[in-house]
Amino acid sequence: SPMDGSLAMEGTSPDLVGLRQTAVRAIPATGPCHASVADGMLHVAGYGNGVIASVPLDAYGDFIGEAVIRHDPAAWPVMPTWQPDPEGSDTPSTVPPVSPLPPSHAHQVLPTPDGGYLACTDLARDTVSVIPLSSDSSPLHINTASSGSISSSSTKSAIHPVPFVLQLPAGSGPRHLVFSRDGRFAYVCGELDNRLHRLAYEAGVFRHLDSRSTLPTLPDLQSGPDFPPEPDFPTGRSIQTEPVLPTTTSPPKSYCGAIRRSPGGRWLLVSNRGCDTIAVFPTHADGSVGLPNQY
Repeated sequence: SPMDGSLAMEGTSPDLVGLRQTAVRAIPATGPCHASVADGMLHVAGYGNGVIASVPLDAYGDFIGEAVIRHDPAAWPVMPTWQPDPEGSDTPSTVPPVSPLPPSHAHQVLPTPDGGYLACTDLARDTVSVIPLSSDSSPLHINTASSGSISSSSTKSAIHPVPFVLQLPAGSGPRHLVFSRDGRFAYVCGELDNRLHRLAYEAGVFRHLDSRSTLPTLPDLQSGPDFPPEPDFPTGRSIQTEPVLPTTTSPPKSYCGAIRRSPGGRWLLVSNRGCDTIAVFPTHADGSVGLPNQY
């Protein structure tokens, strides 16, 4: 519940008609807005304070313990920002620099395809973080007992795993992401910049590749190719070749909402709240995306 910062366990009613509440747990993630299950735990993103909280589950999906903090941005005043290796390797530098951060607003937490990490979008900080599910899988830690100093020790006492942090363009406002079917790419919808950001993913590390507008602008409508629907694609009225807005009219303020991947994996669907369209991007074998059709 975003109002009281709690989780409610729901189960089917005896008559299988509706749901009934079976358990409630308080969680330290204020303003919870997204949840996912991985590694036998329910993970929750807190929009209010940026905390990622986890609650252990039994084999039937029931709560079996209290919530624990998986990631707390307030545990240190600064967060490491990974930089590329000077020689051009995709491996991050051993000792990343630190920088002041604005308040955190975690918007989604999602297990990575390899099962070792949680991917978390932060709308306020314009970041996508990869949080290890195990402390042992993190190469660096923040030692909260030593004024937030960086340590390479694997000691688990009084430490939080340091996430890999990818900084997206300022003002992008990453909201939600989805992974490609093969797990090599992730696609992030920027709520504030109305762009689909394409990332490469491998072993807990993201790399920004490119981005494309989700809005039904006139140039996109004129130059976009026509991709016919496939069996896994919902049918609708394409407005690809129709001017959506007169050239003399300012476009309405719009925000990206949800992003979904079609069952077959060929299409990415992004909702635009404001201009009220669904942008449907074709994806290709190399992970790239084409210009969207608008519905």
